[in-house]
Amino acid sequence: MIADIVAAAPGQIRPVLNVHAHAERAYTVDLSRLLRPGEMLAGSPEAMSPTLAIGSAQILGPAMMATRIGPAAIAPGRPYADHDLSLSARTTTGGRVACTITVRVHS
Repeated sequence: MIADIVAAAPGQIRPVLNVHAHAERAYTVDLSRLLRPGEMLAGSPEAMSPTLAIGSAQILGPAMMATRIGPAAIAPGRPYADHDLSLSARTTTGGRVACTITVRVHS
């Protein structure tokens, strides 16, 4: 499965997911760059955003998560609006892996 975006490791530039303001669909995030060798996503997926309408997170594979992003508003006169989306899940080693991506909503 090909992801809509690949999460960046800490210290790297935060990736930007471009979405249409009126679209509502599930988006997939590849977290493989955040996992140690042999480590996989195991459970307790979470998705959080203070400004976006999002659905619950799901684990789709050893390193892939998905969440539904609903329609979003853009201020008048602006070509886009940036929002933070944080994802996390428990791993097979008992720890948690987490990332934040920028969701850029275009009109």
